[in-house]
Amino acid sequence: MNPMPKMPDSLSPPSVPSGLVDKLLTWVEDALAGIAGLAILAIMLIGVVQVVIRVVWNLPIPGYIDYVELMMTLAAFVAIGYAERFGAHIRMDFLPAHLSGSWQQSLELLLALLALLMAAFLTYATWFSFMRAFQLGDSTMDVQLKVWPGKLVLVVSLALLCLRLTLTAISFGRAISVRTND
Repeated sequence: MNPMPKMPDSLSPPSVPSGLVDKLLTWVEDALAGIAGLAILAIMLIGVVQVVIRVVWNLPIPGYIDYVELMMTLAAFVAIGYAERFGAHIRMDFLPAHLSGSWQQSLELLLALLALLMAAFLTYATWFSFMRAFQLGDSTMDVQLKVWPGKLVLVVSLALLCLRLTLTAISFGRAISVRTND
């Protein structure tokens, strides 16, 4: 049972690779989407608890903002590959929708490769941010929580997005080669 709708067939990768890498990546993305959902639930629950104990006892949760900041990396980034797999990202498809056949797939391939290039650059850059935070022992202001785990989550999430975009580009590349061979 798929909880996410797929993008329109004309804009989705024509033949999604179903090899071992794709199956493993799909399993990891599904697990991370569940973790993202739990992080959102935890953020909501801690928010409710914060409001209730603040109103009833005038006692805030120490480090509330620090905990929410770190949980936001889980909520916002770990399911990014999952969303890419289902085409759930915000996209402007007015140009691809007006193209036909191989032109549309060629544009989608180009866009997937550009997204891969950007995700690879961001993975590279965030790795150094993670290493700096890890080596310096960077922490939050209030309760001194280490920030490197959140930065590592971002690096791993972007690396998984790179894998997903690579599979997407391969799918469009295969579709274009099949179309030109026909």
